[in-house]
Amino acid sequence: MSIEQSNSTTSNLDASGASTYSAGASTPKPDPCDADVDSNNPAEHLAVLRKCLDEAQKEEKTQEGKVQRYDAQAKALSALLDEIEKTKTDYDKEQRRLEDNQKGYETFSSNEQQRLKNELGGNVETIVKTVAPFKKFIDDLSSAIPKEKHAIAGLEEKLIEAKQSEADAKADFEKWKKPVASIVARYGKLKTLSDRINEATKNGELVPGIRAE
Repeated sequence: MSIEQSNSTTSNLDASGASTYSAGASTPKPDPCDADVDSNNPAEHLAVLRKCLDEAQKEEKTQEGKVQRYDAQAKALSALLDEIEKTKTDYDKEQRRLEDNQKGYETFSSNEQQRLKNELGGNVETIVKTVAPFKKFIDDLSSAIPKEKHAIAGLEEKLIEAKQSEADAKADFEKWKKPVASIVARYGKLKTLSDRINEATKNGELVPGIRAE
């Protein structure tokens, strides 16, 4: 095997420690930005470095923009999560307060009922029977009130419609009152003229009965 052939192969060890070879392994291409300065052509190398610097600065700005955008998004999301957590904490606190109030009310109610039973003794059943009709009357009245309110609202609506109809009728009357007065006045004039013609005819001033042939 020649030297070139031996350089174009890579040696690896398998699990048993034996050497294995893979042919054609390529050598990584060196980065021109990291190349050593060519003393024979420094101007060309400077142009390469300037190009590398420009690309690096553009990439830096791109990355800075991404960092700022991601930072803003992360802060907004963090604030939202904090607000959600605060809302949940406030809700849990209010829920516990309501539960405590409910338990307190139930305890108070139970204690008051027991206290009244102890104070009234055997009169409890009598009082319950006496109060029952009044309680039923109050419940029936409470149920009837909304219905009556609804009926009253309907009547009020009809009253409004009737008042509007009355207003419309008055407006129509006022609209026709002047034309009717004008017709009555014209009729009066025609009546007066007719009376004058009849009077003139009686006096022989006009010859009645003349017809156009």
